Amino acid sequence: MSQGANGLPASQPSATPYYPYTGLHAPDEGYDANFHIFPPDYYAPESAKVQCINGTASSLTGFGFEVLAAKLEYLQDKLLETEQKLSKAIKQQDRTIERQLAVLQVQTHKTLSLQTAWAQKTKLWKDIQALSSKEDLERFKLSSGLDLASISSRSCKAAGQEQSGKFLIQPTEHDEPFLGYCVQQYSFGGCWLVIQHRNNRRLDFDRNWSEYRNGFGSVEEDVWLGLETLHRTTRARKHELLIELKDTAGNTAYARYDDFEIGSEVEQYTLKKLGNYTGTADDLMSNLI
Repeated sequence: MSQGANGLPASQPSATPYYPYTGLHAPDEGYDANFHIFPPDYYAPESAKVQCINGTASSLTGFGFEVLAAKLEYLQDKLLETEQKLSKAIKQQDRTIERQLAVLQVQTHKTLSLQTAWAQKTKLWKDIQALSSKEDLERFKLSSGLDLASISSRSCKAAGQEQSGKFLIQPTEHDEPFLGYCVQQYSFGGCWLVIQHRNNRRLDFDRNWSEYRNGFGSVEEDVWLGLETLHRTTRARKHELLIELKDTAGNTAYARYDDFEIGSEVEQYTLKKLGNYTGTADDLMSNLI
C-alpha cells in the first residue's frame, strides 16, 4: 500500500492531522479539547474516539460524586460528634461553675458573718471599757438589752485576752456578773483580777461594813472589789493571791500565795485558805490562818 506525504495510507482520507511520533491527537473544531497519547501506529475512527472519551468522563464523574458524598457524610458525622462533645463539656463546665459559685457564696456569707461578729465584739469591748462602777453596769444592761451572762467569762484567765482591761466576770452560772479589771502580769505568769488598787490616795478606804461587803471605788483607778464578790470568786475555783507593793522611792516587793479563799458573810468573810508563800516582801498573812 502506498503512503501519502503525511504517512497515512494513500487510500485513506486525511480527515485530521496525525503526527505519528508525537503521540498527541488534535481533534477537529467542535470537539472538546481532550488530549490523549496514542501509539504511533494507532488509528481509530473519530466517532469511536469520541464515544470512548465521553464514556470515561461519565464514569469518572460518578465515582467522584460518590467519594465526595462519602466525605461529606463523614464530615457531618464528625461535626455531630464534635457538637455532642462540646455540649457535654459545656454542661460539665456549667455544673463546675455552679458548684464554685455555691462555695463562693458560702465563703462570702461566712466572711460577712465574721466581719459582723468582729465589729460587734469590738463595739462591745469599747462599751465595757467605758464602764467604771456597778451603776454604770446596770445602765449598760438596760440600754443594750443584753443578757450579761452571755458576754461574761468565768475568770480573767478564761476571758482569753492578751491585754489588760475591764471584763464581765461570772464565777458560776448562779452568780450575777460583775465588772472587774484584769491585768496582764507576764512576770507572774498570767492574767490577774484586781481586788484592790490603792495608789493616788484620793479614795478614802475608811469605810463601814456594808461598803466593804459591796465594794467601792472606780474599777480602773483606786478600788476595792468587795468581800461578797471576792467570796463568790474564790469559792468557785482555786485562786492564787498576789500582793504587789511599791514605795514612794519606786522600790517594789511582792508576796505570792498559791491558794486563797475567804468565807461568806455568815462566816464574817474570814480567811479560809492561804497557800504557800513566795516573794520578796515580808510574809504578814500566814499567821492569820
